Amino acid sequence: MNNLRDGERIDTDTVVVTAFGDYRIEESYAVDTNTVYISSTMYSCFRVTRIMTMTLLGNGVEYSEKNISWLANGIGIVKDA
Repeated sequence: MNNLRDGERIDTDTVVVTAFGDYRIEESYAVDTNTVYISSTMYSCFRVTRIMTMTLLGNGVEYSEKNISWLANGIGIVKDA
């Protein structure tokens, strides 16, 4: 948990070549502090937002997904959406 820092942003951009096609994969991670309530219990957490976009080069077909995880110190993931 000590490796996460509030306000940190990381972006990656990679091209993967396969026998079926070439793909551009862009990933973005954002870390923010946040409070979440689960079953009347409040957790002070890091909220990690991951956005991934995969584009098939040539025809431009895109697939995207967004995942948000809340991590509490000493517990791990307490919520995932």
